[in-house]
Amino acid sequence: MGGRWAVGRRRPPVVFNFRPATATAKHIRILIANKRRARALYQRSRLPSHKQNFISLANSFKKILAKHKNHIQVNYLTNLSPNKSLWDATKKSLKNAAPNTPLIKSDGSLAFSDTDKAELLKKYLTETFSPHTEIQTPQITNIANINAGVPQGGILSPILYNIYAADQPTSLNTTVAEFADDKAIIAIHEDPNTASLNLQHHLNLLSNWYDNWRVKVNQSKSLHTTFTLRLAPCPEVSLAGIPIPSSQSVKYLGLTIDRRLTWAQHVREKELTLNARIRLLKTL
Repeated sequence: MGGRWAVGRRRPPVVFNFRPATATAKHIRILIANKRRARALYQRSRLPSHKQNFISLANSFKKILAKHKNHIQVNYLTNLSPNKSLWDATKKSLKNAAPNTPLIKSDGSLAFSDTDKAELLKKYLTETFSPHTEIQTPQITNIANINAGVPQGGILSPILYNIYAADQPTSLNTTVAEFADDKAIIAIHEDPNTASLNLQHHLNLLSNWYDNWRVKVNQSKSLHTTFTLRLAPCPEVSLAGIPIPSSQSVKYLGLTIDRRLTWAQHVREKELTLNARIRLLKTL
């Protein structure tokens, strides 16, 4: 590479520092190269055999590197003489020691000793984690009775909810699948109008039960899906007079189910998630 230099200036010298490589260092460099190749191969293929090879090379490299560092340290300590080299090594290690930085107290003075720093830290932690005055003396305006619901995050809340909702009405023409508070009602019939009538009958029974036991349902979070190969969907249904939104697919317990049961949308979503995870791993 060439360049122009002003008159009166001298080109700065280029200094190269060559260090002879030992046989052990060369062997370690070869292991590093092999490990990097194995990692790149596993990131491209994602095969279990390539992953096992990469893990094996990484573990062997850690053991050999630790043994090499221990060997260098032993040789260094063995070659030290008690007259001068031991003193020079001790002085060199203490030369780059971190300075004992003082801390400033609340009155503006400095804390140099460990005892003063410990007392200052104790005072700081006491003031930081001391209870608030309003927490120490809480003010209660009035006590209200809870007529429905369970405490959020309570240990007995799932059991109490299951006991509370155990007698929900069912229908002979429908099937119910429940997991915690997620409910799926399935109505099967060749005639779409009959299937919707059976489903609407079950929803009417649930609406009366919810009103009697003070359970509030968010209809906007519910979905009505028709699983069929026909073009025309089933008529819409409602809960407590509010129509339930229709959808071409529904997500239940982590599975995206489309109306034709092809699983194409679920596979596509998982593929996008997997590609995003792979892009994050490529930077490692």
